[in-house]
Amino acid sequence: MIKTKLLYIFLFLLFISGYVLAEEDSHLKVKAKSGDGAIALFKRYQLPDHKCNFDYFKSINSLDRKMNLVKGRKYQLPILVYKYNGTSIRSTLGINDWGLAKKDSGLQ
Repeated sequence: MIKTKLLYIFLFLLFISGYVLAEEDSHLKVKAKSGDGAIALFKRYQLPDHKCNFDYFKSINSLDRKMNLVKGRKYQLPILVYKYNGTSIRSTLGINDWGLAKKDSGLQ
């Protein structure tokens, strides 16, 4: 159920990114709400709360150790958004290996 939901979210972001974003591949940007912290953002977007994800989030947003967020400010999530090339997801992502393209991501 969650796998399917995450796949639909990924596909939706992938397809709209070509129309919305004028820049090359980038991270998904979201506005922080009142009282938001990194954990709240990760839960809202169903991101795994692994240390490496928090470290990357901190790095791409130039945050200090406390990771205090400011309401209304945009933050980059550790989700890459690609400009769809109009052909296929595989060619957009540069995946030539059919086995890799079919591989289960292991998300639960």
